[in-house]
Amino acid sequence: MELSISIDNPMLQTNRKLNQLFLAAVFLVLVETLSNPKVEAKPINNLQQLPTSSVIAATPAWQEFSSSEGKFSVLFPNGKVEEISQPENSNSSGIKSLKMHGVTGDKNAFIVGYADFSIDVSQVAPGELIDAFLEGMLQNESKLLSQKNIQFEEYPGKEIKVKDEKNGTIYNSRFFLVGQKIYFMMVGSIETPEVSDTQKFFNSFQLIK
Repeated sequence: MELSISIDNPMLQTNRKLNQLFLAAVFLVLVETLSNPKVEAKPINNLQQLPTSSVIAATPAWQEFSSSEGKFSVLFPNGKVEEISQPENSNSSGIKSLKMHGVTGDKNAFIVGYADFSIDVSQVAPGELIDAFLEGMLQNESKLLSQKNIQFEEYPGKEIKVKDEKNGTIYNSRFFLVGQKIYFMMVGSIETPEVSDTQKFFNSFQLIK
């Protein structure tokens, strides 16, 4: 029997607000990182180059990054992979932990991250939770250019394109829910992002044990 939760459900309202605050904070981090690659960044050591027999051999400017804590791996463009700290005012009682890593250039930024919820999100329909994250992305003078529902393995998510109306920056994002964890990937560019680079980044994401 499916659990039906209306839009007025207090639990959903609480989770929606937490998610809006969280993703708005993530969005802010990406904006700040793109504007200043040195913002609250720390070098990361657990960087692994793929073997020459793998897909990376055809594109040597890409590198594999893996997180044993976050249980994922992804390909980044060549550059220093840094851990990006969240703004001090973005802490939420509903978020147990938030981790972000990224590679930034002069005109773009590639960021991957995840958040662990400290509250039980199983009582909220996944689609409603994901829509709440979309609402968070659309704060701060942001315009939704496109969106589509996606499925990563058996997990639901969304892929969206957002434009910052203030400075014209384009952000392509994917996020999906895996149990008590939500993963997100963002590519921000002050010019039109390379579709091939964005899709390579998105499609390289894998969950690991």
